[in-house]
Amino acid sequence: MMFSRLYIGENDDLGKASFRDILVTLSESELVPRTLVFWNNAVKACVDGSPLLPSLNKIERLGVRILVAGHALDKLNLKCEMRVGKLANHFDLLDAINQVQKVVTF
Repeated sequence: MMFSRLYIGENDDLGKASFRDILVTLSESELVPRTLVFWNNAVKACVDGSPLLPSLNKIERLGVRILVAGHALDKLNLKCEMRVGKLANHFDLLDAINQVQKVVTF
C-alpha cells in the first residue's frame, strides 16, 4: 500500500477520517500488507505529534515494513521528527514497489 496524502478521496473530514480508519483497521487486522510506503505529504503520519503513531507502531510490530520517503521529509523539514518506519530513498521505494504483484495507492 502506498500513501501520498493524509486523506482518502477528498480532502475533507470524511477523507481524513477514512485515512485514519484504514490505518487503525490495519493495526487490528490479521491480514496485513508486506509493506506500507509513505510518500509526499503522507510522511507527516510518521512524525512526532502524529495521532497515527500508535496505529503505525502496532502495524510495524505485526511485521509490516514501513518505508518513509526521505526526500519528502527533507522538503518538509521533518527528517529529525520521524518516529516510525525506515527512512527510504527513491531506490528503496521503487524496489519495494517492484517486489509486489499489486500496488494499492491512496
